[in-house]
Amino acid sequence: MSDLWQAKHAKLVVENLHVHVEETEWDTPKRKGVRWLTVYHNVAVVIAPRTADGHHLLICEERPAIRQTLWTLPAAQVDVAPADIRGEAFIETRQRELPGEAGQQAEHVKILGHYHSSPGFTNERLYLLLADQITASKGGARPKETECTLDQRLVTADGLRARVLSNELQDGPSLAMCAQLSARGHLS
Repeated sequence: MSDLWQAKHAKLVVENLHVHVEETEWDTPKRKGVRWLTVYHNVAVVIAPRTADGHHLLICEERPAIRQTLWTLPAAQVDVAPADIRGEAFIETRQRELPGEAGQQAEHVKILGHYHSSPGFTNERLYLLLADQITASKGGARPKETECTLDQRLVTADGLRARVLSNELQDGPSLAMCAQLSARGHLS
């Protein structure tokens, strides 16, 4: 962040384990006194689990915020402070999330990039991981009580594209991952 961005009069609105919300007056490089409400969110990962034969794993999750059940790619918060983010933190998150949420483990993982989910109101940054050559882990899926995971399904690259086109796959993290996979030729 540039030194030309100066936060003034920040007021904490709400705080919990996952987010905190602040109302802040900013002096930006071009303007003074800009009032902004920002949701600060932990760094997260979106994982594209893929089998050796090219099938992708989707999970079915209940999402109370939108009162819907969605098919998505697995995602998780990274359990380190943003200043301490390193590649190892992503690997540890993938090692925790895939077996717990999806009952899978991956032979290889590659960081494909990152994106900001909605920079108009949140600082949330999600890193996109390709978890290759997944296989079933011992004990199967063990979602936490706080998880809303109901089911899982393997789909082909064509099946993944079809779910995007039919709007069955509609969450931002999964769509961003599909765009990244497509741009890299993984869904052709």
